[in-house]
Amino acid sequence: MVMKKKIVMEFIQSIRKHWEYVLLALLITIYAGVFTYYSIRRHEAFASSFDLANMDQTVWNTVNGRFFSLTTDYGSASRFSIHGDLILALISPLYLLWDNVRLYSHYNLYS
Repeated sequence: MVMKKKIVMEFIQSIRKHWEYVLLALLITIYAGVFTYYSIRRHEAFASSFDLANMDQTVWNTVNGRFFSLTTDYGSASRFSIHGDLILALISPLYLLWDNVRLYSHYNLYS
């Protein structure tokens, strides 16, 4: 019991000593959470035509053998002609586990 109390007290002292980092981490988490929530809600309302929707299509195409391909108003194009976001290629294997846009929300990855 005394050992647990000592560990808890050291943890609290560490938080007090580095309170600005704890506050910064909390604010970053809130920021990312809020913008991720609104980004996903916007996508679910079919209002993200050129944001999450084409990221979703790019990852789906990459997983299905058409590397970084997406459909535009002018036909098929490479995602590289719009953005150079290689993080989509890195997370596309995760799409095999969970094929949902929530996995790679724009604000969750880049904010």
